[in-house]
Amino acid sequence: MPRELSPLFDPASVAVVGASDDPAKYGHAIAVQALRADGRRPLHLVNRRGGNVLGRTAATSLGAIGEPVELVVVSVPLPGFEDAVDEALACGARAIVAITAGFAELGPEGLARQRAVAEKVRQAGALLVGPNCLGVADNTTELYLASDRFAHGGVALLSQSGNLALELGLRLEPQGLGFSRFVSLGNQADVTLVDLVEDCARHDGTRAIAVYAEDFGDGRAFAEAAARAGKPVVLLTAGRGDASARSAKSHTGALTTSSDVVLAACRDAGIELTRTPRELACVLGALDAGRRARGRRVAVFTDGGGHGAIAADAVEAAGLSVPELSASLQGELSGRLWEQSAVGNPVDLAGMGEQDPASYADTVQALLDSDEVDAVLLTGYFGGYAAAEGGLGGGAGGSDGADGGQGADGAGLANGGDTAHGAHSSDGAGGADGGHGAGGAGVANGGDTAHGAHGRGGGHGPHGAEGPGSGLSALGAAELAAARAIAAAVPASGKPLVVQSMYPGSVSCRALAAVGVPVHEAVEDAARAPP
Repeated sequence: MPRELSPLFDPASVAVVGASDDPAKYGHAIAVQALRADGRRPLHLVNRRGGNVLGRTAATSLGAIGEPVELVVVSVPLPGFEDAVDEALACGARAIVAITAGFAELGPEGLARQRAVAEKVRQAGALLVGPNCLGVADNTTELYLASDRFAHGGVALLSQSGNLALELGLRLEPQGLGFSRFVSLGNQADVTLVDLVEDCARHDGTRAIAVYAEDFGDGRAFAEAAARAGKPVVLLTAGRGDASARSAKSHTGALTTSSDVVLAACRDAGIELTRTPRELACVLGALDAGRRARGRRVAVFTDGGGHGAIAADAVEAAGLSVPELSASLQGELSGRLWEQSAVGNPVDLAGMGEQDPASYADTVQALLDSDEVDAVLLTGYFGGYAAAEGGLGGGAGGSDGADGGQGADGAGLANGGDTAHGAHSSDGAGGADGGHGAGGAGVANGGDTAHGAHGRGGGHGPHGAEGPGSGLSALGAAELAAARAIAAAVPASGKPLVVQSMYPGSVSCRALAAVGVPVHEAVEDAARAPP
């Protein structure tokens, strides 16, 4: 039967034992975060010296509070840890979050102490997270008991690494994504990854579950819990090599499960397996976009043969297929394109994009409409005609757009594949029909950079209406019109379109990003979203 974790995520009252004014101590960082929700529930700061901590009177002990406390965070030096746990249980605590380290990660003696503490907590009918963890947070209940702030969103993050959790947050934020919950797993002496997956599966505020784990405990139970979750579970794990296995053991005392076992469990349970934080962010971004392919057949559509060939390899390496299109579909595409265009899959405009940018929209529409295609990857120069850097579009666009910089990891098409970095391109310019452009869309590029650009109205498009910038060439304006046509077609198709562009920050790519089409500079990222 699943464990009841409400005392952990929505307690009636909280105490932070070891709260401090010293910024170098975890008790300070957690108390600062806890005070963000001051008034949401009774919050008590405990410091054995008493006095004032962060402008509040601190109790000298839990007993001095004079009332029960449902959740207690313990962030004290190791010699005082067990006494603090005993006092928390005596005061009626139903959940304890143990920040203190120095247990299983130090060897057999520490493991024995850890097991004794966990058994004591279980015998009292309470819960223990950690030890050796960085806390918990639940944005849906305004519980902030971790050492850092996590942006609000729909991802529950269960992690054995605090730093990796922070990196993932930075990578998700430019996509407008954040966390419903965060739990630093620590040594999992009592509350386990399986317990947390089961609880997050029942949590209405969670749309996807992200896991970084070095120790699965019962790997089969984890896979079964993920399979039952009813929402995506995305896993980043360590221990594929001898060095990472040694690192994990020194980090949390974990004996890493072999990669073969993890891969097999993931395959059977439908878990998305990733290899880097960036790849994890790409997959979460793709899942959040909401359009998932009904099968594994990908049409690769390009405006250059090299891009098409590389993209096809990346898609197939990700476990999807790039099947040759039927004679009837090839005939339909040939009727739309010119003689030198390739239509077998990859579909290659072979220069027609410069002659007629509308051919991008026409071809995407035909591929999305086909029963032979489950998803489309558009790769190559698209976006460059309206980019500020110059090139075939003349480089006139974007003079008045705002901050048209890079995004962060976005989404892609399929499983597997390493990731790469993204570059940047320019921002807004006036639209071909004078309508408003794609200001405000975050654009994914897979790098470590900024927040999506917000277009400022900057003049008038070719037909005199106000646009998000000024000065697009005729070719750039026509490309933007094609982007808007594609943006209208994708939601109606219900199929995923992913774009890899040399110019992911251009106004044309931002128009696609504005309707949830993932845009990347790296083809490895574009090939990575789940089918």
